[in-house]
Amino acid sequence: AHRGRAHLRKQKIAAGIQYTELCAVLALHQDLYKVPGDTQHLLDLGHTRIAFPADYTHPVAGGQLRGVRLALARRGLRYLYDDLLSIVHTAEGASQGVSRLMRLPLASRPTAIFAFDDEVAIDTFNALRYYGLRVPDDISLVGFDNIPMAAHTYPPLTTVDVPKRRIGMQMVGLLDKLHKNKGAALGATILEGQLVVRASTGPAPH
Repeated sequence: AHRGRAHLRKQKIAAGIQYTELCAVLALHQDLYKVPGDTQHLLDLGHTRIAFPADYTHPVAGGQLRGVRLALARRGLRYLYDDLLSIVHTAEGASQGVSRLMRLPLASRPTAIFAFDDEVAIDTFNALRYYGLRVPDDISLVGFDNIPMAAHTYPPLTTVDVPKRRIGMQMVGLLDKLHKNKGAALGATILEGQLVVRASTGPAPH
């Protein structure tokens, strides 16, 4: 019985990881091949050098990075910061990422940053201020999650509002499905997120 419970727990963890990746990638639209709304927002503002500081080995961050690459590729652009911005999701990691970007020649620095989540974005705010950069005049910043604090940063943070209630309901359904049929296929469910445009994004500086 103990081994059975342990096996079910491993299945539940695997389901959570798989479902979290599906829901949290940037492609929060009808399918995985549409251009992510937040990256599209930055491109529409004229940004062509967009950085994504995150732990690139994290399964969710990997999905987000694929979304950024896809959006850039559809404009004939490529992602430029692979070797610089794989960071841990902490204040120190955000500071290290910004520090690495500041070592680049001015013409190579990003004009916009899409952060792994709002907490990383807020930490990035602080690091940018340390270097005297103004958001969004010098660099635009986008978060992900729409946590309550995102509306109260200065300036307020543009972010993606994730349908957490629906994610929770879907997770309960998936776990129930696994409980009833351990070999059940989970399928792919993509929930639509909503871009919340606030004052941390603006036109690319010339």
